Amino acid sequence: MNVQLTEKYRIKSDGMQFIVEERRIVDPTKAPNWSRIIADNPNADATPREVWRDIAYYGISVNSLILAIEYVILKTGITGRPKSLADLIGTLRSVSESIHTAMTTAISRDITVDLGVQIKAEGIR
Repeated sequence: MNVQLTEKYRIKSDGMQFIVEERRIVDPTKAPNWSRIIADNPNADATPREVWRDIAYYGISVNSLILAIEYVILKTGITGRPKSLADLIGTLRSVSESIHTAMTTAISRDITVDLGVQIKAEGIR
């Protein structure tokens, strides 16, 4: 499982836990040792790159999944640096609605299952 909740956050699972990941842009030229890297290798890649880092872990249960989603909603609201409680509530509501819409859209797709199973009643007592 790997579900994108917002542009900056996603939830994945390794079958044992839910893991919240945060998207970050890494600029190699801002590394403290960049001058040494470029001195050792003048052709070093200076291109910023996207990385996803694990930031929170939750057990495998419905309640844990809800907590993971709530964590993303709150983290998004707080990192938006609201200037007032009204700003925070507005951001939380907006993020909640966008996540709900994304999840509802994903779930409401037409799904058909053809089991192709024939059950024989012979020998059953």
